[in-house]
This record gives sequence, C-alpha cells and structure tokens, in this order.
Amino acid sequence: MSEKRSGIKAVMHNLIYAFAVQGISLLLSMMMSLVVPKILGEEQFSYWQLFLFYVSYVGFFSFGFIDGIYLRYGGKRYEDLDDSLLCTEFWISAAFQIILTIFGVIYTMTQVPDPNRQFVLYITFAYMVVGNVGGMLCYVFQATNRVNVYSTSVLIDKMSFIVAVLVLLFYKERSFVPFILLYLTGKTISFIYTVIKGRDMVFHKGVPIALAMPEVKINVFTGITLMLSNIASMLILGSGRFVVDNLWGINAFGKFSFSVSLANFFLLFISQASMVLFPVLRQANDKNLKKFYSLVRDLLDLVLPGAFLFYIPVKVILSRWLPQYTESLTYLVLLLPLCTFDSKMNLLCTTYMKVLRLERTLLWINGISFGVSIGLSLLGGYVFHNIYMIIVFMVVSVAFREILSEWVLSRFLELPFLRSVLTESILSVGFVCFTWLLPSAVGFVCYVALYGGYLLIFRKSIRSVLHESRRVFRGK
Repeated sequence: MSEKRSGIKAVMHNLIYAFAVQGISLLLSMMMSLVVPKILGEEQFSYWQLFLFYVSYVGFFSFGFIDGIYLRYGGKRYEDLDDSLLCTEFWISAAFQIILTIFGVIYTMTQVPDPNRQFVLYITFAYMVVGNVGGMLCYVFQATNRVNVYSTSVLIDKMSFIVAVLVLLFYKERSFVPFILLYLTGKTISFIYTVIKGRDMVFHKGVPIALAMPEVKINVFTGITLMLSNIASMLILGSGRFVVDNLWGINAFGKFSFSVSLANFFLLFISQASMVLFPVLRQANDKNLKKFYSLVRDLLDLVLPGAFLFYIPVKVILSRWLPQYTESLTYLVLLLPLCTFDSKMNLLCTTYMKVLRLERTLLWINGISFGVSIGLSLLGGYVFHNIYMIIVFMVVSVAFREILSEWVLSRFLELPFLRSVLTESILSVGFVCFTWLLPSAVGFVCYVALYGGYLLIFRKSIRSVLHESRRVFRGK
C-alpha cells in the first residue's frame, strides 16, 4: 500500500510540476501571441506564423526513430538504459538530420523564388536538426518519467525566447527575421540543457555503428506507425491552413493561423498531462486501466465544455487590443470546439492507444480522418471558396476522429460510449449556434443556461466523479 501511495504521489508531483511549467510557458506564449502581432505588420506577422507552422512538422523527418524510443522505453527506469547503445544512436541521428538539412537547403535555393519564404525554410531546417536530435533526449526523459527534466527544458526554451523578444519589442523591431532567429536560439539553449542532463548518455563510450544500426531499425519500425499517425493527426488541421495559404495568400493565412493558435492554448495543458500519464499507465494492470479511463473521460466531459465560457471575455479584450484581427475572433467561434474534441483525443484516446499498443488502429483512425479533412478542405476552398466552411469542415474532421477513437476504446475496454459523445456534441453545437446566431451577451447567457442544465441533470454522476477523483489523487 505504501508503494502504491508513493507511486501516486510521484505521479502527482510530476503532474503538478509539468502543469506549473506549462502554465508559465502558456502565459509567455499568450503574451507573445498578443504582443508580437501588435508590433509587426500583418504581412510580417504572417511570415512568423508560417515559420511556426513549418516547424510543427519537423518531427516527421525523424521517420519514427524517436517515437520508437518513446514506445519501447516507456515505463522503464532511466538508470537501466544502455548508455553505450543510446550514445551511438544519438550521434547517428545527429548525422542523419544534418544530411537532410543540407539537401533541404539546396532544394530551397533552387526551387523557392520568394526570399522571405526562403529564409523561413532555411531557419526551419536548422531548427529541424536541433529539434529532432534534442527530441530524442526529451523522449527518453519522458519515457522514463524524468518529466522534470523535460519540463525544465521547455521552460528554458520559452524564457530564453521571451527575454530576447522583450528587447526587440523595446526597440520596436518591425521585421519577422530576428523573431525567427531568436526562436531558434531559445531552442538551441534548451537543447544544450538536455545534452548536459543527458551527458552520461551523449558522451558515453558508444558501441560500434554496426551494432547500433539494428537497434535504430527496430526503433524506426516500432515508431513509424505512431509517427505517421501523429503527422496525419496534425494534417487534419494543417490541410485547411495549406489551402488558405494557397488560395488567399500570406495575410489571410496569418489571420487564420492566429485564431488556430488561440484555440490551441488550452491544448498545451493537455499535452503535458498525457506526457506524465503514459509511462505510469504502461505499468498499470487491466482493471486499473479501465477504471482510470472512465474517471478521466467523465472529468473531461465535466471540465472541457467550461472552456467555452471564456470566449466572450477573450473576444472583448482582444477586439480592443488587436482590432485588425477581429476576423480571427470570428473564426475562433467555430474553432473553439477543438478544445473539447482534440483535448479528449490527445489526453485520453491517443494515450490509451499507445499504452495498449494500438498504434496501427490509431494510424488508421488518423489516416481516415485526414482523408476526410483534406477532402472537405479542398471542397470548401476550391468549390465553395469559403474560409468559414473550411473551418467547420476541420472541426467536423476532428470531432469524427475523437468519436471514432472513443468508440473503438469503449469496445476494447467494454465501457459505455453514447452518453459521453452525445453530451460533448450537444454542448459544442449549442455553443457555436448561440454565439454565432445571437448577440454576444444573449448567446453567452444561453450557453451558461445550457451548461448549467447539463451540470444539474447529471449532478449525481458529477458528485461521484469528483469524489472518486479526490480518492485517487490522495492515493487511497
């Protein structure tokens, strides 16, 4: 019993630390997202958004290597890892990323005519080396439950960037170029920190390359499914942004991406929780996995729809602070249901499919959802030529993915499914309809009434969930 309580306390300590760090990172990111567009013009800010969009996909070029490490080492002790083997794998990964970067730079020089896009791609390739090589170390830390090291590296990354950007803001820098360079600098400083924390692995005497290559292949073949699944997941939202950039140009892309970034703020917390839960759940038995799934699902059904209540205050504040981005706030109405569906997907469904080693099922679900998303985005862009339809189709694709995933897991774990899906769908559709069709104040009151009615109808279940949550968190 004492071991169980100490284990739960360790999980809670890691979770609280991860949330605290991510909370600070969230505040810094929010400040940057709200201050940078105030300083930069629309076109310059749009190139900044384009860079952030590109770097979100650099993980694809690890070709599943770091994902395989994450899956294979999840739940193990850091002290039990083979430092000699990991050392050689680290340097193989570094060499491979540098070679890819050289080819990427050559391609950009010869095939991309726009100098601004050229610069964005050059820095993206440099970021790819630092991000993917450092990503291997971060995944090792996450898999072995050294969450504090990873979270601290995130904090260092954000703090380094924010300090440098504050200097630029003081001098009223109007170009996106130094912002991108400083973003890379912050990531590099964070990378140096992870190398120092993992120096017993990085600078250990490695095994011969011939002995390490079979292990590299195993990691790639193990992780390629998860990597493809992650890329497909990202492209569910990214496909619409590609269409907007191609049809409406860089300025429309910037406004559209700004609304997506606002919707994504809430999801940062969810990613931190899933990072902590994965190595712990890998060690849980079937009974506890089933029990914890029900608990987390019911908690999310209670908490996530409450995020919609923040829309009206955010709209009022941002419309005065950034009046040139009023259109982005209109997009945000339609995008906010992502907070419900994507949060549940990331924290619950994706995490459990990794734990249960259902990567192929996850790939099929994300692949089908991506196909739906790209088809609908092309329809909205090239047939209807309507950005609002693209946004609605993106949210529909995300909702389809989450509902399908929850149905698969509910059958696998033999748990009820329908009530959870109906409540989140009704609350999401209700929020969009009230906020879109009615004046802001009236729409807000109507949604408060709908959400309050939900809490009232299911008050007994909610009390039970809250009671069980307190028991779990206290280690009883």
